[in-house]
Amino acid sequence: MGSLSRVLLRLTAWLILVSVGAVVLMVFVLGGQAIEPIRAEIGEPPTRLGGEIVRLSDPDVPELVGWAGEAPNPCGALVLVHGRGHDRRQMLSYAEMFKDEGFSVSLFDLRANGESGGEIRGFGFHEGRDVTRMILDARDRWPGLRLGAVGVSLGAASLTMGDPEAQADSYVLELLYSDLVETTATRVWLPFAKRFQAQLMLLQTPVRMGHWADELRPVDRSGELRGPLLLLAAGADPWATPAQSEDLYAAASEPKELVWFDGAEHDILLKQDRRKYIETVVPFLKDTLCDGG
Repeated sequence: MGSLSRVLLRLTAWLILVSVGAVVLMVFVLGGQAIEPIRAEIGEPPTRLGGEIVRLSDPDVPELVGWAGEAPNPCGALVLVHGRGHDRRQMLSYAEMFKDEGFSVSLFDLRANGESGGEIRGFGFHEGRDVTRMILDARDRWPGLRLGAVGVSLGAASLTMGDPEAQADSYVLELLYSDLVETTATRVWLPFAKRFQAQLMLLQTPVRMGHWADELRPVDRSGELRGPLLLLAAGADPWATPAQSEDLYAAASEPKELVWFDGAEHDILLKQDRRKYIETVVPFLKDTLCDGG
């Protein structure tokens, strides 16, 4: 009987080890898939947007490829930054609308997306360097104009992680998450210990991406944005949750405003409620950029 008990204990121990090993392997494989590049051939800007292809090539960083379109008699300029799993085409409807409203626009693929270089799609940490380069390019391209920055999800997070010495004059941050661990916890599979699951998944971040997960906390960086801030939050967003939006608003510096899109989910708000988006965002940008801010 004792011998049988020992066999059962060993078998149980082996099953636990195999199960843990399988979970670790699955997490590592999924982590690799989450950061793989998503390439696309995009080419010239559409006729309505006009403008040109722009390439930002600097030593030791991925080349960034995008479009720049100048409005007739522009009153301001905007850098538009797309969300995760997308490229600059996600921001095309924004670019065309803003150009019609009198803003010159630039929109790039973040690293490892679309036509830009890079081998790792991140969550905003390294992309902060990308948006800094976009902002500096826009300053050089339109030196007489005040500059706004509009980011969606990953794009919004990247804008908070940019160089504090190279900021825009005003910001519109849409569907922004508060920190990487918190938003990862909303996406895990098991219905319990969600934050622990997220922390377990993100243990591989330093190896794969060169930074710790807790270094990516837009809630800690939003207060460093010096220009007027407009936060756009979706009332039914499962990933950038209402609680996270409230935390971000509380941490941000004045002047600031938080606008809710009731019932909206984690998708571009211009598509979900175009009228409200335009009535909210365009006056904010014209007030902060075109009329002296």
